[in-house]
Amino acid sequence: MISRYYAIQSLLKNNITSLPITSSKIEAILSSYGYSIIYYDIGYDKHIQILKNYGIYNLAKRTKAFTYKSLDNRLVFVRANVSASERRILLAHELGHIEMEHISENKILAYNPIGLIDDKREDEANVFAMEFVAPICILDRKRCADIYSVSSETLLDDKRARMVVDEINSHKKFTEYELKLCRAFEEKEDVRSGLYKVHNKIIHIENICFLLSAIISIIALILAILK
Repeated sequence: MISRYYAIQSLLKNNITSLPITSSKIEAILSSYGYSIIYYDIGYDKHIQILKNYGIYNLAKRTKAFTYKSLDNRLVFVRANVSASERRILLAHELGHIEMEHISENKILAYNPIGLIDDKREDEANVFAMEFVAPICILDRKRCADIYSVSSETLLDDKRARMVVDEINSHKKFTEYELKLCRAFEEKEDVRSGLYKVHNKIIHIENICFLLSAIISIIALILAILK
C-alpha cells in the first residue's frame, strides 16, 4: 500500500534508525517541517477562543486531532486529555496526512470543504501511523513473532501489537525501500555495537591499570617494611 511506502520514506528521510519511535521524535519531525503542536482542552476558555479564532471549534469538539495548514500557519491540534500511547498514534497519523499531502480547501488536512472527513485519506493516515511506529520489515528482521516482543520493541498496546503480529506473519517479500530501511537500522546498530565494544575495552584497560597500580603499591609497601 502507498501509505506504507510514505511511512518508510519518512523514516529514512528523518534518519530514524532505532525503536521505539516516541512522541518526542514525532514532535521533532513535525517541528522541523514548520508545524507547531497545540495540545488543546475544549473546556479551557483560552483554548476555546483560539479554536474559534481559526474557525475550527466545532471540528475540535468532535475529533481528537487534526492539522490546520494555511499560507500563514501550520498547526497540529491534539486533545490534551488523551493517553500518552494514544497521543503518539495521533501525532503519527497527522504526520501521515502531511507526508501524503492530504490538502483540503478548508485548510484542514483530509477534510472536505464542508467539514466532513475524507474516509479514504483517514484510512491511509491510519496505515501510515502504524507502519511508522511499527515498521513491519524491521520487526520481521528482529524476529518479533508475538505480542510481547512487538510491544517491547514498539511500546504499542496489546490490541495494536496483535494487529502488527498479523501483518508480520503475512509479510512475505521485502520491497527495495524496505531493504533500504533495514540496512539503515543495521548500520546504526553496527555503530552502536562497535561503540559498546570500545567502551568495554576502555573499562577493561582501566581495570588492568588499576590492578597493576595496586600491585605496585603493595610491592613498594613490602619493600619499605623489609628495609
